[in-house]
Amino acid sequence: MTIKITESDITIDNLLSIEDFDRETKDRIQNSDILLVPILEFKDKKERAFYSETSNFLKFAKTELKGYTINICENRGQEKTIGLHSADIWLPILLISIDPLKDVVLPTIVSLISNYLIYHYTNKVKDDKRQVHLKLVVHDKRRKISKCLKYDGPITGLNQLEKIDVNKIFGRK
Repeated sequence: MTIKITESDITIDNLLSIEDFDRETKDRIQNSDILLVPILEFKDKKERAFYSETSNFLKFAKTELKGYTINICENRGQEKTIGLHSADIWLPILLISIDPLKDVVLPTIVSLISNYLIYHYTNKVKDDKRQVHLKLVVHDKRRKISKCLKYDGPITGLNQLEKIDVNKIFGRK
């Protein structure tokens, strides 16, 4: 199991600068609490693509998280998905816009992800050694910077993400 915290170039400003996003997409980018972001340069091209779990995860998140605005970061009708042919579970890239001084959304998101995996994979996971791959980008609304929490490991290890203090990753005490 690995958890890496790094700087991220997935920021609201960078997404808004993508020229072929239409006005509706840019509005969703600005007004979402949680944004499902595509792989921005899939196969070293200027193509964008989502992991195959994205659509199901979006439906699940909208059902489970009332009070949050959850959207997909792509022009309507232009969503492309990729299916990776392995037993691993590739979750969508999640961009969470927060105010680190007052938001406690990270444990809520980790709980949502765990519930999603249990709901969709409960019969397959019991003795399974499947790996989960997750990029959780936390965007500080005040400072307009993002940090990426990258998790690769078993479903049972996701609870380690709940222990991460968002203030510390942004250098606040």
